[in-house]
Amino acid sequence: MRPGIRAGAGVLLAVALLTGCTGSGGGGDGDFRVAAQPSPEAAGAPSALAIGDVKVAGYTVGEPASAERIAPADVRPEPRKCAALAYAVAGTAAGKPRATESRRAAGKGITTLLTVASYDGDGGAVAALEEVSAAAEACAAGFTFTVKGTTREVAAVTRALAPPGTDQAMAFTAMAGTAGATAPVQVVVVRKGSRVGWFTAAPTTGTKPGKGTVEVPEEVVNAQLAKLLG
Repeated sequence: MRPGIRAGAGVLLAVALLTGCTGSGGGGDGDFRVAAQPSPEAAGAPSALAIGDVKVAGYTVGEPASAERIAPADVRPEPRKCAALAYAVAGTAAGKPRATESRRAAGKGITTLLTVASYDGDGGAVAALEEVSAAAEACAAGFTFTVKGTTREVAAVTRALAPPGTDQAMAFTAMAGTAGATAPVQVVVVRKGSRVGWFTAAPTTGTKPGKGTVEVPEEVVNAQLAKLLG
């Protein structure tokens, strides 16, 4: 595995990925490339920093379908202290982002939803990660949340290895889904200044992860880090 990311035993689950809204990714090859450069005025905006018209080996990257777009207002956690982690598991940003941009990467049996969020200064971004970290500690035994009217259960939350080379990074693994139909999932969060990349991965619908685990693809993370760190 290349040094961009080292994932742990499993991956966290985007709720939308378990509702039948996913498909297999293409088998593209080659390295990450940017089709167009943002204007200087927009250089710090999430829309300019999210991977867009790119080529990532083995994955198809594009905008998520409407059913896969989750906003914090769509997520109702129980108990409330688990809110930040529930947002991340559901595939959206925690904290109080000023603006966000979402992408979907599918391939090799894994679908990843990623959100690039900008906050009001480094403090806002740091606070978002602190909220997630605190929720992971408080809710390690499990919690539930409702998203768009569907109740999901999350259990066995543990910390995992996070990618190096950023201002701050963390990762969590868990089992998530409906009663009797859970899957291994993972969330990876990386921060550079006031910008945060949120990655939520799960097995693509109709596939089974090898050895009961999935990982946020390092190719996808590295492509996004190239934008955040650039």
